Amino acid sequence: MYKCPVCEKDNRAGAGFCAHCQCVLDLRKSRRPDGTIMIGTVLVTRYRLVKLLGAGGFGAVYLADDNRIQGRRVAVKESFDTSPGARRQFEREAQLLARLDHPQLVDVNDYFALPSEELFLVMDYVEGESLREMLDRSGPLPENQAVEYVKQVCEALEYMHTWVDPTTGQRAPIIHRDIKPDNLKWTPQGRVVVIDLGIAKVYDPKRPTTVGAKGVAPGFSPLEQYGKGLTDARSDVYALGATLYCLLTGEIPPEATDRVVNQTPVPPPRQFNPAVSLQTARVIEKAMQLQARDRYQSAKEMRQKLERVLTPIPNADPEDLVTNLPQLLKKELSPASIKGGMTQAKLRITNRGQGHFSGEITVSKFAPWFSVPNPWIDCPPGQTVTVDIHIAPQKYSAWRDFSFRPITIKQR
Repeated sequence: MYKCPVCEKDNRAGAGFCAHCQCVLDLRKSRRPDGTIMIGTVLVTRYRLVKLLGAGGFGAVYLADDNRIQGRRVAVKESFDTSPGARRQFEREAQLLARLDHPQLVDVNDYFALPSEELFLVMDYVEGESLREMLDRSGPLPENQAVEYVKQVCEALEYMHTWVDPTTGQRAPIIHRDIKPDNLKWTPQGRVVVIDLGIAKVYDPKRPTTVGAKGVAPGFSPLEQYGKGLTDARSDVYALGATLYCLLTGEIPPEATDRVVNQTPVPPPRQFNPAVSLQTARVIEKAMQLQARDRYQSAKEMRQKLERVLTPIPNADPEDLVTNLPQLLKKELSPASIKGGMTQAKLRITNRGQGHFSGEITVSKFAPWFSVPNPWIDCPPGQTVTVDIHIAPQKYSAWRDFSFRPITIKQR
């Protein structure tokens, strides 16, 4: 027998509609050849599907009108995983997701299951442009803009990862597991919102990824999300790094499994976008480490690193920087590299690729100190610039790169 999820009356097994309230009971007759639900279908006599917003390996998302509240539109997410374990976990986690309250998270306000086993999550429909649409429209984003967007997502994930269930007072960390540009929207209110919580799961160190909601996003999912690995907050950190990489380069990084099986390297983001600072590139590199123990251990730690990228050192004087630079180079150049001969280092201060300052530093093989010639300086007062240092020992062909936080040139 099929029990109607609306009126709770019994119907014959396989019935397409409830004989008592006309609620859809079995969607097999309402599906298109590609498996998506026909537009115009009304779910639980309430949500009339208006448009397919997207479909993937995890499920499909539809824009729908709420027949109970005039003018209200929602996003209805169908989960493709309908196993018994998935159903139990779906019901538990949907209740928890509905209690989340954060400005960077979409509100979850309903969930239901049909007798034919389909599972649905109902979320607010967020107006705006997804970051994927933004990339497709205008290409890679400016560094400060991309870093600010990801920093806001870090704040949402901090909240999810440290969430305390108000009904029990117990910590119930929630792992998103599907952070990517497609699931992030820039709203007219000027903030980034995580719009899809469809495969989020409550963290359980004893529960493998394959129980309940499951799936991977190639290029964005970490290695442990494949197979029977255990996902935790650091899994979302990997996806954050991959998302920042994509926003800055327009490229999707190699899939985690390819990085292991085929030894496929992640091309440096500066290979696609030379304007990316070394500091931001290093944040991405650490966040995307294959082993979770080598990444940032929390979204908070990653957010703090990104805040340093966004916060310039105030009132800096280029001459002071040059004066202090030898101390840095002393730590980076080993006595062995100096012993082989004269070692040259070039200093360049740039404003995202536009040169403002240059000079050379000479290291003598006979003396462990540095001499710094008077550099050429052409930095407008109040200008915020980035600093890159390129070191090239003569005995080596490759340059070594170092980077500082952005600095604001001192007013004269």
